[in-house]
Amino acid sequence: MPTAGYTIRGSLLRIGDDMETAAKSRREKRQHITAASSRFGGYKPESEQAVRKPADVSSQAVDDMIKAFKRLNPYYSDCHGGKDFGHYMMMAERLEYSAKDVENFSISLADLQEETDFALKTGLFLSALVNLGKEQDYIVHIHHLACCVSCLGYRNTKHLTIEGNTTECGSGMENGSILVEGDAGQWCGLKMRSGIIRVEGDVGDNCGWNMSGGVIVVEGDAGYACGKQMFGGSILVEGNTGEDCGSSMRRGDIRIKGDIKSVAEGLFGGRIYHKDVRIFPERSTLLKIYDTLTFKQGGMG
Repeated sequence: MPTAGYTIRGSLLRIGDDMETAAKSRREKRQHITAASSRFGGYKPESEQAVRKPADVSSQAVDDMIKAFKRLNPYYSDCHGGKDFGHYMMMAERLEYSAKDVENFSISLADLQEETDFALKTGLFLSALVNLGKEQDYIVHIHHLACCVSCLGYRNTKHLTIEGNTTECGSGMENGSILVEGDAGQWCGLKMRSGIIRVEGDVGDNCGWNMSGGVIVVEGDAGYACGKQMFGGSILVEGNTGEDCGSSMRRGDIRIKGDIKSVAEGLFGGRIYHKDVRIFPERSTLLKIYDTLTFKQGGMG
């Protein structure tokens, strides 16, 4: 009979294969995007590969999104606490749009980069549009932007593909899936509750911080404190991790295929595997706990 650990590992591998198959199929069908006109010429795409954009992204729906984006208050919106996300949801729910309109709007963002708090406003507004949209699958393009968009996939419930590098993606994720075709920066999967995040590149520090459920698959490397304060869920890193892996971890699984710079001290629970071998809790630790419990029970008898 397979152990629980191998069951989880098999599930992670199946999830990874399914998402990779979907991504490969989509990449074979789509044509890469650049700017709609010379007005976007100042923003270089992340890839050196020759790219081109659909003939026209303008529409009434996209124009309405641009107007709504400009009306968003420029004050700081706390992605971690979500205190201002309702403002973005309110603006989005007034609009009529399709998934293609959201994709085209993301391309049009090249002209709006001078807006105050552009990176955060973009991430939260796109998140609101996706969450309130009538369709299940969405693609956003950010590889042509000069800054790194943050908080994409906030409280996500849909199937979202992010083309380009981002940071703090999937914060508070509630369901669905996020595929990042690039790097995901720090705080990937912050406080996520359910769903699947797959990152084709690297993630930064604090990946999966305070997550309570769901799965994060990282094809590249992870930074400092991967899985910090995890309360549940699973993280699979196919590359290396930095220092203090599992810091203050309480529950869940972390699986590292590459090298681990260091495992944190003071872990409260959960399991950490290095190249399919469990390194926390160690067998000796489990035996000590068993002996202690046995001794107490014997003393009480």
